[in-house]
Amino acid sequence: MKNGNGNFRRLTLRMLGALLMLCACFLVGNLTAFGQTNRQEEVPDSSYGAGGTKRTHTITGPFKTTVQVEVRDPQGVLREYTSTTTQVEKGSNETVIFYDCNGKKTYEEQTTTDSKGNKVEFKLERYEAGKQISGIQRFTDSSGKEHSQTWNPETGNYKEDVVLTEWPSSKTSRPQHDTSVCPINHYTKQPVGGFNIICEDSEPDNFKTYGFNIDYTRLRR
Repeated sequence: MKNGNGNFRRLTLRMLGALLMLCACFLVGNLTAFGQTNRQEEVPDSSYGAGGTKRTHTITGPFKTTVQVEVRDPQGVLREYTSTTTQVEKGSNETVIFYDCNGKKTYEEQTTTDSKGNKVEFKLERYEAGKQISGIQRFTDSSGKEHSQTWNPETGNYKEDVVLTEWPSSKTSRPQHDTSVCPINHYTKQPVGGFNIICEDSEPDNFKTYGFNIDYTRLRR
């Protein structure tokens, strides 16, 4: 009887211990979800003319904050995208992208800084018609060695520089702000009609058929 009671107590203690560990894992795993807040705001923006918008999405958690900003022109085309993530005691990462009036990327910049604000990684790329034409990047690998590389359009890859380049300044590297807006295509919905005469070369007699042909074309802007 004593052995039975002892075994029951040990089994009960093990079950309680497993239950406590399960609860602890659940609380740790959901700490970020419980402590996270989301806020979105959209306001008028005239950077690309009257009728544009600027939307800001802020995600705040216990250990990091992410702010995403989208700027659209009056046609609703995304022209600017910025995402900045700041982590407690770790630093920040920022991505800036510009687009033309057709929504094709013209410029992208990525910057990573440490907790003291010093740059540890940087990438700057330029595009034409959505295709990369140039770029530079500088970073430190896992062994602590610094690298700087330049985009080679012939190979489509980055090539290691012989001498480390200086940290570029985003303010002087960014292209001139293109605020043009593509014109509206007023012919995106266009019906076309016509009269058809078809001559059939058949045996034993040739004959003609008559009819109407109507087409409707709808193009996306």
